Amino acid sequence: VINEALVRSCPRRVICEGELCEYVQTGYERLDADFNGRPAYKAAEKDVFLYFMKDTWKIGEALGEGGHFALAYDMLAVTPLEIGVVWEAMDVEAKVCRPDPSFRVVAYEEGQDNDLVATGDLRSEDLGRDMSATLVNRCDLKVDVFWVDG
Repeated sequence: VINEALVRSCPRRVICEGELCEYVQTGYERLDADFNGRPAYKAAEKDVFLYFMKDTWKIGEALGEGGHFALAYDMLAVTPLEIGVVWEAMDVEAKVCRPDPSFRVVAYEEGQDNDLVATGDLRSEDLGRDMSATLVNRCDLKVDVFWVDG
């Protein structure tokens, strides 16, 4: 039986990180609808999904079908944050999936990333004193900020 409260409490944003398969090491936004009773996520700037299917958590280019870049056989994990087994991730050079003990899914906390850069022009109103911008951090997650200068 899936713990519905746990599924509902999953973070809106997560980060995948590890040694292998840099392509999937980015930020993911939670989809509006769950997939197979568990939360599902889409990479912020790529067509890559993190989801649960049958007894496996997968990261792949299509939700619920096709190949995968990484997977974790953990049918007990209700959320990707609970995965307690070693992920298998694509070793691009060897063209094969192999265990990556460093691979993990973590919750993204606003403000944890100091590598923010502006994605466009800063906008200002009222003689440049009220400032706002959309910033992108190292995991491609957009962060809207507003501040008053002066």
